[in-house]
Amino acid sequence: MKPAALIGALWRLNRWVPLLLLLLGLANLALWLYIDRNLAPELAMRERQFIELQDRVRQARRVETASHSPREAFSQGQKDLRRFLDRVPDRKRLSDLIGELYTIARQAGLNIRAVNYQPRLLPEQGLVEYGLSFTVAGDYRQVKEFIHLIEKSDRMVVVDQLNLDRGSREEGAVRLGIRMTTYFRRGAA
Repeated sequence: MKPAALIGALWRLNRWVPLLLLLLGLANLALWLYIDRNLAPELAMRERQFIELQDRVRQARRVETASHSPREAFSQGQKDLRRFLDRVPDRKRLSDLIGELYTIARQAGLNIRAVNYQPRLLPEQGLVEYGLSFTVAGDYRQVKEFIHLIEKSDRMVVVDQLNLDRGSREEGAVRLGIRMTTYFRRGAA
């Protein structure tokens, strides 16, 4: 069947189908022309700008890295280590940290039953690393507030792991298991 005969047959069956197809074809053509004339040049320009900015950032990083000699990097590392060690409390302050954890839990409306801790000596650094673990239970809002208060604390702790479980009816809606690491200077416990 020839295209003209096919169009004629479609026109006789339903006049709206060919009109709709023609209208959709014209809309498609108009949209393509709009994109090609208006959006494509701007998109290409922005893409070039983005690539140029990326190149500048890479170049600045290379210059910054090249300008630091190994001696400067070592010196900066020593300063950073001193600042870190100045913030590390004495080992005898462990009970203060645990007390602060209990206080934070109470502020969030939660209760810590027990805190388990495992000390590990780091003799080369003169530090003791404590792995602390405990659980709290309550509604989701309380648990979220508890985590937020720990993050806001001035204490230097690293939250290693958080486990959220559905708690029992007595405990509340959510049970949070938390494992964290903190550091203390060696000395009397």
